[in-house]
Amino acid sequence: MYRGELDLAQRLAEDLLRVSRQRNDVAGLVLGHYSSGRNLMFVGGFVSSRSHLEEALALYDPISHGALALQTGLYPQVVSQGYLGMDLFCLGYPNQAWVRSKAANLASW
Repeated sequence: MYRGELDLAQRLAEDLLRVSRQRNDVAGLVLGHYSSGRNLMFVGGFVSSRSHLEEALALYDPISHGALALQTGLYPQVVSQGYLGMDLFCLGYPNQAWVRSKAANLASW
């Protein structure tokens, strides 16, 4: 994703989702949905992105998944909220976007 290889990044995110489903790995699903949502947002797939980011947030449990920040270098709840805010803004929901962006900011503390 950081090299702009968004097709490859999306295929890897889909692989992560597939393997995580097979193994019933909720942490992997959180990361897979976050990754898919992020990738899709960058290519303008705002509706699909929104769906993945909302799923990542629905699956995320701060107690069970708190170690993900140490393992990945990011807080899935915070970054998912932030990207979801951008999706919502691009989809024409500025008020909802503000709420999500504010939630990301509050979650980062």
